[in-house]
Amino acid sequence: MPHPAASDSVPMVVVPKLVGRRQDDAHRIAARSGLRLRWTGFVGKLGNGRYNIGCVKILRQSPVAGERRPRGAQIAVIEAACRTPNQRPHGVTPGGQPEA
Repeated sequence: MPHPAASDSVPMVVVPKLVGRRQDDAHRIAARSGLRLRWTGFVGKLGNGRYNIGCVKILRQSPVAGERRPRGAQIAVIEAACRTPNQRPHGVTPGGQPEA
């Protein structure tokens, strides 16, 4: 007796959009969709003050949002540290002069 095709036995789910989401949100969204994340890379400079390592977002994903995959499949993601906004030094006005 032939085995049923994988698509017949495993329900298909739509891949959610994870790009731009924070790491913890992306894991939660993927799990709710019945998918798993597979980390494949990281972008950002750990020693660079322009990046906030405490803030990690999804930069790329494969497969892309909207595609259909079997429940339990993996979504490969590349994460990136968020850039911190430009902040002026404490005690300096926007014109660059020290505060009085």
